[in-house]
Amino acid sequence: TATESLKINPNYNQNYTFYNILGANYQEQNDFKEAIKYYKLSYKGATTDLGKCIIKNNIGYIHLESKQFSKAKAILESIVTHDSLIANKMNYAKVLDNLGFAYFKLNQPQAIDYLNQSLKIRDSLENDSESIASYMHLSEYYQNTNPSLAKDFAQKAYNAATKVNSPDDRIEALKFLINNSDTKEIKELSQMQMSINDSINKVRQNSKNHFTKIKY
Repeated sequence: TATESLKINPNYNQNYTFYNILGANYQEQNDFKEAIKYYKLSYKGATTDLGKCIIKNNIGYIHLESKQFSKAKAILESIVTHDSLIANKMNYAKVLDNLGFAYFKLNQPQAIDYLNQSLKIRDSLENDSESIASYMHLSEYYQNTNPSLAKDFAQKAYNAATKVNSPDDRIEALKFLINNSDTKEIKELSQMQMSINDSINKVRQNSKNHFTKIKY
């Protein structure tokens, strides 16, 4: 539908928002090359400094997902001090978290400061859906050095994901819980993971069928 909207009016001055949607769609399908292509098109049309920072953060996140941590770091460092970004707490926290994670993967000591700064802002916003990523990254950060703390952050991620009804994040959080649990707990956690996964597949198939019926 985003593609169809572009066909209707290819010269519409807000088309960069549709390019951003297309970038997000390709990102969800793990087609990172196409995602970056559309994010770059979106960046060209963005009309505000904050909008450009948000799109650059999206590109930086793609590089994190692609394990290109140095590229992610360079992009995120270029926007983290922008006044327009700092003034927008939710997006500033996203950039701090992503940059902190890039530093962590590059074994740079400032990683924990950025991860903690991000979590502090997200806690102040009382937005569980935003806090999940911070909890996940901190769980991974402490996995090898402090398994107990890693497990604590994984549990917080799971609780937050349950609150906002995000089954994908619940599954991801369970992975970290499994990695930091004893043998007795692992079986129960694995069964929970399989159960949630089965439920997701059923719901998504029903949603696809319903959407197809509406569209055609």
